[in-house]
Amino acid sequence: MSLLFSALTPEPLSQVVYCKTSREVWDTLKNRYESTSTTRIINLRTQMQQLKKEGRSMQQYLSTLKSLSDQLGAVGEPVKYSDYIWYMLEGLPAEYDAVVTAVYSRVD
Repeated sequence: MSLLFSALTPEPLSQVVYCKTSREVWDTLKNRYESTSTTRIINLRTQMQQLKKEGRSMQQYLSTLKSLSDQLGAVGEPVKYSDYIWYMLEGLPAEYDAVVTAVYSRVD
């Protein structure tokens, strides 16, 4: 428990100082932050869905998309490859329509 306590910042520490076992510490923290995790997952998915290339370079656009995907993976919600491709293609402007059509038309 002392290792857990030493790793916590003051705000979450104040939530668990009364706990008697390390299991109770984990359960308390899980209950406290679980809804935040769900909100975070929804927020990250929404950001991916709404991401547009717009004024970004292609490298910046793809890097941002990958970062969002990596963050989802880090919280236990990995993005399927097919969904990742869909997010990427849907955020491209009209000038990429030929490429988008070609990708969607592929059999494999």
